[in-house]
Amino acid sequence: MAGHRVHLLWISLLALFSVHVHCFYLPGVAPEDFQKGDQLFVKVNKLTSTKTQLPYS
Repeated sequence: MAGHRVHLLWISLLALFSVHVHCFYLPGVAPEDFQKGDQLFVKVNKLTSTKTQLPYS
């Protein structure tokens, strides 16, 4: 019974704090700022753009 209450408490706290979340953090990935025209090196499976064609090599 006590384990159920602890589980319910964690779910309640998660629901309470998730309402005010505007971002997330992945450990080991630091945020970076880029300027227009900067080179960007990415490792992805697919790139899409709604504005221009993307060079993919």
